[in-house]
Amino acid sequence: MQTPTKASRESWNFSVGIVQTEGIKPSDFMLNLIKRKKRRNNNQRYKVHIN
Repeated sequence: MQTPTKASRESWNFSVGIVQTEGIKPSDFMLNLIKRKKRRNNNQRYKVHIN
């Protein structure tokens, strides 16, 4: 089974791929937004919660 972060990364990659098959290039803003979202999801994986 995939981890949520891996599934999220693959979902973003799939969505960019779909856009590119239509002959449209994603904007730099959108690519940066996706990069930040992937990085944030990856960082959440390693957070330690202390109650």
